Amino acid sequence: MPIDYYEKIGNICRANNIKFILDTSGEALKIALKSKPYLIKPNIDEIRHLLGINIESREEIILSGKKLIEMGCREMYVYL
Repeated sequence: MPIDYYEKIGNICRANNIKFILDTSGEALKIALKSKPYLIKPNIDEIRHLLGINIESREEIILSGKKLIEMGCREMYVYL
């Protein structure tokens, strides 16, 4: 599967006013964020990879979530 597969699907959804819920990881997740998915479901390790930071506290999880929302998603559930 091409690395930008989910981004393409997300762009199609956005163009047709369909909420795109994304559950992937790694570079595919990073690239797919460009399509502004409605919801992403990363775990802590995926957030660390996306943002290149260490997360140790609940406050850091919240700040990281805000950064990911700024990157394009509208909502986010975090798996602990």
